[in-house]
Amino acid sequence: MLSESTMMIVTPVLAFVFAAALAYGLGRIKTRLGLWALAVLWLVFTGVMSIGAATINGWDGVFYMLGLILVSVPAALGALLGGSFGWQRKEKTSHV
Repeated sequence: MLSESTMMIVTPVLAFVFAAALAYGLGRIKTRLGLWALAVLWLVFTGVMSIGAATINGWDGVFYMLGLILVSVPAALGALLGGSFGWQRKEKTSHV
């Protein structure tokens, strides 16, 4: 079983890598709809977690804030980096 400190490192890294790989793939084939869908999914997750953190009383909101910090922020950074690198390295089409 993984300890809590290991999960504090593994969770953001996995969120970053998954979002970066997905955005890179979508950017490489230049699908704006896919990148927009990824952005909307991230906005919905961040909004739900923010509303949950604001409406909960006491220390229960800490888990929502940890979700925002450990999942939402790395996923956003990964999607931005992966999408921009993928968009720049689009597949070259050659008509032979």
